[in-house]
Amino acid sequence: MPVVLPTGSVASITDLHAECLVYDQYLLTKRGSLIGGLMVEGKDGDGLTPDDFQGLSLLARSVYQDLPATLIVTQYYAHFAGMPIQLKARAHPIAHLLSTRRAAFLNQRTLSSSALFFFFELLPAEALSALSPWALLAHCGKSLYSAASRVALKVALSSQQSLVCHMEELERQRALLRDTLGTVVGKWANMFAPTLMSLDDLWRHTKFVANLDPYYLSPDYQGQTPLSHWDLSLADGDRQLMEVQHTDVVKCCGATPRYVRIGAVNQFGEDRPKWGMWAEGKKAPVCQTGNYLLMMRYQPLTVLQRSLLFRNKERELNRKNFNLIESIKGHTLTEAERRDAMKPAIREALREIEEAEMVPDHWGRAHGYFAAWTTDPLTMGHQSLALRRAMDGAGFQSCWETVGLARAFKTLMVAGRPFSLRDVPLTTTQMGAASLLYRSGQGQPVVRDLGNEECQYVFVGDDHTAFHYSPFVEGSGLVIGIGPIRTGKSFTKNTLACHFLKYGGLLQGIDVDIGMQPVAQLFGEDGAVFSMESESAAGFNTFAVCTGSGDTDFIHHLKSQIMLMVQANDTPAMQVLSVEEQTRLDEAIAATIALDNPDLRRLRTVVLHCPDSLQMKLQRWIHTEAHTGMYAKYFDAQQDAIGRIDRPMTAFNLRAIKDNPVVLPLVMAEIFFRVTRLFEHPDYRHVPKYLDIDEAHMLLSIPYVASKIVQSIRTWGKYLAGMGLWSQSPLEFAALPHWGALRSAASTFFFMADHAMDIHLYKTTFHLTDGECEAIQSLQPKREAFIVQRKLGIAKTVNLSVEPEQYVVSTSTPRETALREKHVRALGFERGIDQTIEDLGLTVAAPSHVGVR
Repeated sequence: MPVVLPTGSVASITDLHAECLVYDQYLLTKRGSLIGGLMVEGKDGDGLTPDDFQGLSLLARSVYQDLPATLIVTQYYAHFAGMPIQLKARAHPIAHLLSTRRAAFLNQRTLSSSALFFFFELLPAEALSALSPWALLAHCGKSLYSAASRVALKVALSSQQSLVCHMEELERQRALLRDTLGTVVGKWANMFAPTLMSLDDLWRHTKFVANLDPYYLSPDYQGQTPLSHWDLSLADGDRQLMEVQHTDVVKCCGATPRYVRIGAVNQFGEDRPKWGMWAEGKKAPVCQTGNYLLMMRYQPLTVLQRSLLFRNKERELNRKNFNLIESIKGHTLTEAERRDAMKPAIREALREIEEAEMVPDHWGRAHGYFAAWTTDPLTMGHQSLALRRAMDGAGFQSCWETVGLARAFKTLMVAGRPFSLRDVPLTTTQMGAASLLYRSGQGQPVVRDLGNEECQYVFVGDDHTAFHYSPFVEGSGLVIGIGPIRTGKSFTKNTLACHFLKYGGLLQGIDVDIGMQPVAQLFGEDGAVFSMESESAAGFNTFAVCTGSGDTDFIHHLKSQIMLMVQANDTPAMQVLSVEEQTRLDEAIAATIALDNPDLRRLRTVVLHCPDSLQMKLQRWIHTEAHTGMYAKYFDAQQDAIGRIDRPMTAFNLRAIKDNPVVLPLVMAEIFFRVTRLFEHPDYRHVPKYLDIDEAHMLLSIPYVASKIVQSIRTWGKYLAGMGLWSQSPLEFAALPHWGALRSAASTFFFMADHAMDIHLYKTTFHLTDGECEAIQSLQPKREAFIVQRKLGIAKTVNLSVEPEQYVVSTSTPRETALREKHVRALGFERGIDQTIEDLGLTVAAPSHVGVR
């Protein structure tokens, strides 16, 4: 049994909280200070190098450098476990089933969430505060010549004057605080994405700090914000000092009591804070799991305080070097002689103080605290130990609060600056390095491009936080993916594809293997599979999508296809068209379109309308009475074998022709033309659409198709359409003539593990940093992926673990794929998937260790 002993109380509720009432959109404290807040997205530490951390720290310094001495900055990073994932109900039964099973799988793993938020507290001028006896006497003496002292005396001695001055001072504070918050938002907007707290946000975040209850930061909390008496309303219950298994904690009483252990930072690094010390490395404090709160607070020094700080340090060192005997003898030394006579360590310390006093940075006082909390006292030891080890590993010198625990808890509160006993002098640059600016990327829980729909898929990060993924970012939906063989590329593609159809739109997948075929089968009648492996299913009739003689897009497409057919001939003379042949070809296409008999509208009819020389160049691609061309079955079908492609899911399996460099690009181009035409049709403009292309470099090597893709990417935003281009090597993308335009238009980059990567190639092809390349190299194959979304400031490692049903559908491992296909053929799709789960030893309960194999 745990030993739980009460040892006292922290303070009465009214003494614990200085927060008092609302003034405009800010919080007024009992000390007359005004508090405003920012909610900050922060920067994910994944893929950042020391140089990156330095740059971010200097960006933070640019704000601290301009702060007035009356402004206090308090930063909080909160990480808490047990935040449920809630996905919307869907009309399609399969889409709904996939969402519910994904949510259940994630909630079984007890995912975490996090929050990063700052408070800015602006202290009042002296005229707003009650004067101490010494201050009153001082102002009496100075009132003979100081107008400011006369005003201070009027305020202290006249209640009416005091009220007027209070209101004037509050208005001044309000204006200054508003301008300061606006400046911070402007300077940090592109990197840390801060947003101003509303009054409700201010209440929710302050109440969270007071109770350490994540409920107050969740959408479920709908409490009303009080206009006054915050000091009575913030705490849910008493605060008691307890001893739990010989550990001093604060018990926050409430509906669910929480036990809090608090630690304080005594020193930031050995001699100075290192860049990004809260977030550098996988074991950094902000990368830990569980329930904890990190806090940093900073207040600039006035000119007088700064001078006293260095004078006191200098006097302290001079006292250490004082020689009583020499003083009695009356020996006096010059400053240079005195320095020479000093001990080397003291002389060096004095030199450092003098240099520090001359630095261009402003100085201030800072303190840092960390707190681990739990609802189960038995787990406090493990939770707090993991956090303390992370602090030690990051270079913080810290200690657990015991005797000063009550005061530390009061310091941890939003307006707790006066209670700190562990202030450390820091420059603005050092404070930038020690700032809490980092938070695991959350992605897009709500996708604005899709009318505030929920994200497509929920990944999990290293710290067990959810990452909400959508390819649609600020009008772009282009995804570029790189994955060497057997790294989980196909698995990731299929997993994402399964969850796209919950939007009620269209999904098309072009693969050179079985690819998305299991996804299409999963959706039953709403899915279709086109495979070139079956003789009965093979063959296009390009004219099946022609709308008439005015269809210029179709005519251009057909002419481009025919030119590719001609260029596939073996001899140079057979690879070009004469002027006459080009003219006759145009006429032949127009004549074929004009035919009334649909059975005659096919490629053979076009060729037979051409002169003999051109017929010879195209004879491989058509059926004639004399012979059948070697490629005739692909493009000279009388009836188009592809059928409808307007079903919610269509998978094109081109495995039969993947090694045919002549036919494959033409088939991919034909499919791309049809999908593009479908996506841009007015009837489908209002629904999300996505085209996913594997081995995309083959399609992009066709000049007119590459141009069409670039054009589509620029316009598809207004059609709610996106596209995924996947390949195995950066070389295949880097060699493309339109690569620069594609790269700049991409909303998302997916990288699978590549331990043998050419770092220079990756950096130049994708404009990656050294840190991002290092993150890609360190990925676990088939278990992790690295996502970059520049417009959202995201560069993040995600876990690929999925529920068993999803695993069986998404896997492309040969043995598992063969087992799945065997059971699906014998038992049907649903029972076949269940049997495959059983044979692979994956439990329906979907334990957390299930991942990509």
